[in-house]
Amino acid sequence: MQRKQPSHILKIYEALWCIGDSRLQLVPSDDGVISAQVISSDRTKTYTVSYRQSDQSIMSNDNSSYHNDEVGYPSLALLLFLDVLDYQSEYGEVLSGISWKTINMENNNDRALTQQQVDEKLSLQGVNSDALHSYGEMLLEKLWSLWLQYLWEKPSPVK
Repeated sequence: MQRKQPSHILKIYEALWCIGDSRLQLVPSDDGVISAQVISSDRTKTYTVSYRQSDQSIMSNDNSSYHNDEVGYPSLALLLFLDVLDYQSEYGEVLSGISWKTINMENNNDRALTQQQVDEKLSLQGVNSDALHSYGEMLLEKLWSLWLQYLWEKPSPVK
């Protein structure tokens, strides 16, 4: 069964920032599976992501993957890190330092409002948020074309 797409383009932004902020580390694994540890943006959780390219299957123990059956930002970060999805480092760098969880909580998880605030913040820094958005949309299209599958049974999310 194909994995669901991320529920919002902000998941792409979070994954880019994760790579730009060096919060992903590969860990030893076997059987053709590539695994990584991803530290959350507020640094209170560590997620485990595993990916097998031979059959395009992936699994993570983040909340989006568990509760919504979608590809969450830790999985996206690993795919970007491995260059399965085209990682453009300038976007990871400009997104560094944005506290996603804080902004989302302040906005009662209104992702449209959060994206608007992030885009405004980036524009003040001279970043072309339209170009970033187009890049994110391109990544979502590429993600869909991968036909990602479930690697194995869903692990419980990190508490």
